[in-house]
Amino acid sequence: DLAAVALSDLSVRVWRLGSGQVAHKFSFPEPETDRRLLLDNDVEPISLRFSPDGKTLAVGFLNAIHLFDVETWQETMTLAVVGEDKLRPDIKVTPPSPELKQRTAEEAQAEKNKPVPNLNEATKAEFERMERGDGRTRILSFEFARGGSTILASYCSGHCHASTFLG
Repeated sequence: DLAAVALSDLSVRVWRLGSGQVAHKFSFPEPETDRRLLLDNDVEPISLRFSPDGKTLAVGFLNAIHLFDVETWQETMTLAVVGEDKLRPDIKVTPPSPELKQRTAEEAQAEKNKPVPNLNEATKAEFERMERGDGRTRILSFEFARGGSTILASYCSGHCHASTFLG
């Protein structure tokens, strides 16, 4: 008698179908992601499934599937791809308020001398950057197998964000 939804603000809400009351809500912390890698409406994907017996809510987020007991809402297990939750070493997270600093004369000259890519080169470079993503493996979807004792998951590496559709 439960229904669950994952929202783009990285929260999960579970309702009791009979009463419409919120049975539980929880959220995941905003992961350290370089915002430049996201398109305008991109969000981290969250996938949800109840076990066949209805006693477990499984939540896929980033590289892990978190299993929650629906009676206590305690996390009973985490299934994860070890090490796949780390950012690529060359990614530097853009701070919300970047600090502006004046360039040296040498840096300014180097910027002027840098060749300007044509449209094809710039598009190709942007596509390659997006394909590499941030280095994390993300769970896109998963299913409980018959009987509920096995989970089948699909993963993505590279640009694996979900898009929100407004309107």
